[in-house]
Amino acid sequence: MCALENTAKLLQAARPQKVPVASCYTAYMNERDMPYRKISTVAEQFRYEHPCTQLDPRIRDRAYDIEEYHQNRNDRARVVWF
Repeated sequence: MCALENTAKLLQAARPQKVPVASCYTAYMNERDMPYRKISTVAEQFRYEHPCTQLDPRIRDRAYDIEEYHQNRNDRARVVWF
């Protein structure tokens, strides 16, 4: 949680100074679309709309952050920039 808290402090200082802020997460539509991973958590949780893919409200500001939605060319994985 230290990284999250420190990032929140950094963003609280950056946004009033008009520093551009972009964050991202990666999520997959289903297990078939995922690249092979030795870590089972990826297959179990890195799914679109799973709670682990949501950005913490302490670091996300929809009114300020850059938001752009991307899909890979096969429409299998979604990468969302905020």
